[in-house]
Amino acid sequence: MLRIFALIAVICAATIVVASPIVVNCDQGQSLNRTLSMLNKDVPATVVVKGTCTEYVRLSGFEGLTLKGLPGANLRQPSTDTGTGLDIFVLSIEASRRVTVDGIDVHSRSSATAGIGIGRGSSDVRLRNLTVDGSGMFGVNVYETSEASLAKVTLVIPDIARWVPSALRTCTLRTPCSKIRLEPSGTRDYRSGQVT
Repeated sequence: MLRIFALIAVICAATIVVASPIVVNCDQGQSLNRTLSMLNKDVPATVVVKGTCTEYVRLSGFEGLTLKGLPGANLRQPSTDTGTGLDIFVLSIEASRRVTVDGIDVHSRSSATAGIGIGRGSSDVRLRNLTVDGSGMFGVNVYETSEASLAKVTLVIPDIARWVPSALRTCTLRTPCSKIRLEPSGTRDYRSGQVT
């Protein structure tokens, strides 16, 4: 009987540790990537981001991860490119499910394909309350049978006229313009097409 109570206490303690948000303060030299690499990808976790993180962040294979930015939280593309010859995303979400990015602004340079890339079959990815800016080709790129929901997301792409015909630059609920569309006052579920 004592062993059962000990086992229950260990399980409860592990649950409490997992449920507590992890804070990453990039202004004090902490790394979001380093913190993410220490997480169990199969256990839901919340990471609170403070300050400006200057790094390429890759989320691969996560289940139930939330990245929550405190006011002023930023993710900035480093001054050097990855050198892989592949698409460059400042925030890359791959093969992940139930991921939420909330309140973190993403800044890219002209070498980036997009500020945020969501791919390799990712599903239930939620982008909330953020601004994606820079001079890359796209703000958010969803590819390879992935699904994303965007709400209160602002795209600021100065050179958009070079990449997107003028008819597609003003998307509204009444004027659909592409598979991916931002809804300033609601949420679009790209699986069902419903706006809530």
